[in-house]
Amino acid sequence: MKYLKLLILIGIILCSHELILGQGINQLEFKPLDKGFIELTNKMKQVQSDDSKSIDLALKGLKKFNNAANRYNLIFWKLSFHYASLEQYDKCFEILKKGQKEGLFYYLGTEDRVFPAYRKEIENLDGYEAFMAKNEALKEIAKENN
Repeated sequence: MKYLKLLILIGIILCSHELILGQGINQLEFKPLDKGFIELTNKMKQVQSDDSKSIDLALKGLKKFNNAANRYNLIFWKLSFHYASLEQYDKCFEILKKGQKEGLFYYLGTEDRVFPAYRKEIENLDGYEAFMAKNEALKEIAKENN
């Protein structure tokens, strides 16, 4: 009887290993990077120190690429930082709001850690509080959908 219980226990463990060890990992379909976006990124690297040229290339890229990840890259990492570098904080803020209209949200640091550096400048612009409220709402929607 003792051995039967042991065999049953071992059988249950072997049959339920996926329940015990599995973590419900979602596998995403592999999608290679768009070659056109790679070319754009390489061009932008070549003119990285020229904010105006970088902005022109990024704006052309926004017209061409509809993928959310590419648009986030162009809007947040390229355009907002280059506009801020030129101290065009109004344009920086407007491009971030444009991204929000598309459903994008941004990591903008914390009270203790200001990120990105231009955040202090856009905090003084009209509509910043509404922008931040929408940013938090978009984050919550993303959490619920994942």
